[in-house]
Amino acid sequence: MPRSGDLTDPQNTAHGLTFRQILILLSLPLIGWFLWQVQIVIALALLGLLLAVGLWPAVAFLQRRNLPRTPAIGLVYIGLLTPLAGLLFGAGRVMVAESQALLALFPPLLSAWQKLAADNPLFTPPDAAFRIFSSISANSLRAASGSAILLAAGLLILVIAYYLLAQHEMLWAAALQVMPIRHRRMIDLLGREITARARGYFHGVIISAVIIGSLTGIGLAVLGVPYPFLFGVLAGVLEVVPLVGPVIAAVGPILLVLGQSPLRAGLVLLFFVVLQQVEDKVLVVRIQASTTGLHPLTVIFSLLTMGVLFGLTGVLLAVPVAAALQACAICLTSCFLHPNGHSAWLAEREEIPVSDGYEQPAALNAQGGDRTTSRQEEIEYAPAVGVGSEM
Repeated sequence: MPRSGDLTDPQNTAHGLTFRQILILLSLPLIGWFLWQVQIVIALALLGLLLAVGLWPAVAFLQRRNLPRTPAIGLVYIGLLTPLAGLLFGAGRVMVAESQALLALFPPLLSAWQKLAADNPLFTPPDAAFRIFSSISANSLRAASGSAILLAAGLLILVIAYYLLAQHEMLWAAALQVMPIRHRRMIDLLGREITARARGYFHGVIISAVIIGSLTGIGLAVLGVPYPFLFGVLAGVLEVVPLVGPVIAAVGPILLVLGQSPLRAGLVLLFFVVLQQVEDKVLVVRIQASTTGLHPLTVIFSLLTMGVLFGLTGVLLAVPVAAALQACAICLTSCFLHPNGHSAWLAEREEIPVSDGYEQPAALNAQGGDRTTSRQEEIEYAPAVGVGSEM
């Protein structure tokens, strides 16, 4: 018997939209306005979710060795923060010293650029470079305040990730409870696929950052570029920005040696071109593209769109958000636009491997759900997430 408010109820569709549907349509602009006002909060939550998804395999590994979840999360956090602390307090001293020396080079470097432009009429460095060099010292205080804001945001992301790791089954089950019963299984499997893509992207970025940062530092040291450690760390950090980050990382070393030796600048440019080819053909294809399934044009469009709308945070989230939207689009087109597409999509997604040891949400076993599962199936089928048991 059709439920009240169901689109299949002739008493509701005969006279147009129902009151519930009209209310939902009228509330959409208000919901959109509210989400836009709290976009910073949403961005921090998404970054915390991405971190939780990336750390979950380590937490699950410790739990399978009979370690309770809270101590397991603590150990994972220690393993994550200890290298970062060593980088900040140990290698950070080297970075500070190199940064100060690099700032001291800007006045003579600017003079060398001006002389090079005067001696070579065909060489006209862009005015933007001069503006950058002349404004760096004036913006040092702004950079310090920005660093404090980034530190506070990082702490909030760690806190959000902790609670998602600790209570994700409860959160995911609560989210499924508000979904239509007939769609809960589809939503759960969709969450599993999105989680797999996000986790692959997270791990791929970390691996790429370590490899590219190390190769950049070593290569620049061999070429005799000053401050190779600083530029190596910068290249590793900028790996979180797909396609654009490596280009930005190459600008500093090239500009630094251009005023001293155009030949060396050409060698540095050649080094970064070769490094970019290695990254594109090996790291991106084998590590990142295979997990996100995104075309390079999709990545570029998502970077531009998210960057314009949300700035740096949008750039950081562009690829995982695009991967999630692609998964949702595939789900909708497969399940609702093709005959028997719903069953085929469910069967294909149920083959995605999940973490063992967790039961599927009670919401999926509610009366009227997709199916009734045995105890063995409940153990083998873990809910998805970002906030689900698979993480």
